Amino acid sequence: MSAIVLAFLAVATVPRVEIEADLTALLAEKHRPDATLREATLRIDDADPIEGELRPRGRKRRWACRVPPFALVLRAPAPALLDSARLHLVTHCDPPDRALGARQLDDRMVREFLAYQYFRTLSDAALDARLVRVEWRDTGARRLRLTHLAIVVEDFDHLAARADLARAPDTDEAAPADEALARFNAFQLFVGNRDFDLRAGVRRNVMLLRDAGGDVPVPYDFDLARTTWGARFGPGTWLRAEICRPSFWRARSRFPADPAVQRAALVRLGDRFERFEALVDAYAPLLTPASAASLREHLAAFRVLLGRRFGVDRVLRTCFGLAG
Repeated sequence: MSAIVLAFLAVATVPRVEIEADLTALLAEKHRPDATLREATLRIDDADPIEGELRPRGRKRRWACRVPPFALVLRAPAPALLDSARLHLVTHCDPPDRALGARQLDDRMVREFLAYQYFRTLSDAALDARLVRVEWRDTGARRLRLTHLAIVVEDFDHLAARADLARAPDTDEAAPADEALARFNAFQLFVGNRDFDLRAGVRRNVMLLRDAGGDVPVPYDFDLARTTWGARFGPGTWLRAEICRPSFWRARSRFPADPAVQRAALVRLGDRFERFEALVDAYAPLLTPASAASLREHLAAFRVLLGRRFGVDRVLRTCFGLAG
């Protein structure tokens, strides 16, 4: 087993987080933009209880999922989770009109969590995330009992403070630094994520950090990425996918002023594949065998695509409309 896999295995533990709260009330008001914070008590493995508050958050998943994402505010940081008292809890998304099995829901949580980890191998300006197993203890009228995997994600302001950068309002026009933009584009292409928009006023699933050299786009929410929901790309189908069209990128993002910067980002992405594979190996025990195999196929297909003669230049030209 490689040293990289062993390093990831060292952090691939999944804490058990028991949340005692009025889940009945939280679900009843999940569609309200003014939903109030409700008291919650968290017990992480065998540690002492931590008091905090919860409220529903999010856009799409707040409406589409039976259990929405939550903003979680703790009285003090919980080192077993992340070094922040303000967190985002991304739970499983079981659409009301299509009941999915618990195993499938957990599987998608692991795959979405891995997308956060892929980007963290590419950039220091990335949201930290932790995979946890949540056990709900509903104190409300329905006395619900739910157990499932979830993702605890770093609060946006905490990342900005950690990076010593300011957050750009969603209404501000983006002015990304070329290298940061190229990295963002290459990553979104790799995970097959079309659910984002960098444009001012309609910005979605992207946080901008203001740096002196230009804005730094930070992606989040990967529930609709192909690496999350399991669609496969073979080496021959990547270049025919909708995300591999210059018109798509012109509508949602933009390109570096120098095409060579986007080319270099694709090359750096290819250089990280050993780490991506190690991540999949470390978390494979939490996936079904078929799911782990499909992720490995996805990685292999993209690696083959970039490794072909003139492969990077072909991706650059076909997907982004840029000359190598």
